[in-house]
Amino acid sequence: MPTASTVAELVTRAVDRLTAAGVDSPRLDAELLLAQALGVERTGLLAYPDAAVGDGARETFEASIARRERGEPVAYIRGFREFHGLAFVTDARALIPRPETELLVDAALDEVAARLAGTPRAPGAPALRIADVGTGTGAIGVALLSSLRRRKMADEVMVIAIDVSEDALQLARENAVGHGVADRMVFMAADLLPYHVDPPTLDCPAAYDRICDTVWLAAPPKAALLFW
Repeated sequence: MPTASTVAELVTRAVDRLTAAGVDSPRLDAELLLAQALGVERTGLLAYPDAAVGDGARETFEASIARRERGEPVAYIRGFREFHGLAFVTDARALIPRPETELLVDAALDEVAARLAGTPRAPGAPALRIADVGTGTGAIGVALLSSLRRRKMADEVMVIAIDVSEDALQLARENAVGHGVADRMVFMAADLLPYHVDPPTLDCPAAYDRICDTVWLAAPPKAALLFW
């Protein structure tokens, strides 16, 4: 019978392989992938470096390391990426959310919260419309709505998630449903901001109150630019 490998031994061998393959963060990647194979958090992995790893987890880990050696991103291998305190499904349908983009969510959250809290809204007033252009995984719109929902403000906002890729839009829908905010989102296939969309109340860029993740050089009235 094969001798069981320890956590430390597997990580060391994987780091050597990933370093040879030119991976930028070989130790972090190895630890994340081993933690996933074992079904534990990375902190738990680091706490028990001498723990034995069974054959099944070891084989899963080895397969993941082989994928990483070939250049596949860790987020695609794991199937998710943490963003703004949430876990987003990630795969080849869209780009991986970048950590610095969390700053855009924070800026949008401050703007929207200030607008909603600053002026009393009349009963039946239309929701604030926020365009998330190039939505990809839906991370910006979903994270924004999740934060607004915790503040009990989400019902006053509608995010229009726009992407030229139907595959990316489907991924964004999955993440929106997974985080319980799909009821406050409209998903739209378009290149940048569409001029004619459904529902008709969103039929031109001037209908948007906030624009996330785009540069709109001729900004229409009421549009506030938030740059990536």
